[in-house]
Amino acid sequence: MPKLKKQQRHMAKMLSNKKIHQIHKLVDQIGLPLPKIHNLIKNIIETEHTNKEQICQATQTIHELSESQKANANEEHMFQTIRNMTEQQKANANEEQMFQSICNMPEKQKANALNLFNIMRYPKGRHANEIISPYLQKKHLNLLQKIYTNSLIRI
Repeated sequence: MPKLKKQQRHMAKMLSNKKIHQIHKLVDQIGLPLPKIHNLIKNIIETEHTNKEQICQATQTIHELSESQKANANEEHMFQTIRNMTEQQKANANEEQMFQSICNMPEKQKANALNLFNIMRYPKGRHANEIISPYLQKKHLNLLQKIYTNSLIRI
């Protein structure tokens, strides 16, 4: 085992010497004095460091914007939920009022109300089984009132 440690040190030293040799080759190929190369490398490292800082700032800004958008989306979802709840409460109130009206009717009128409820539906077409619109309900009521008043006048 101790020989392995010596081998590791030898290999590390050899790799270091190899890197140094490669650096000397590059310096010879570039043809510039070592201090100028050192300054160029230093400038490159500083520029890279500055770029990393700018990237970090941009990433932080993007993260903050995405958090803000998430907050806005959550807020919008909350408002939509509240709107849905109020609409549901209104629907429940209308439903409660309808049931209360039916409960307060005499038994004889409840059967008539059920019959009216079934008659006042579209018989066919794309609105089949939907309740006839309030506009048409008023038209029918006005027509019935005219027929009734005309029949009373004739009598």
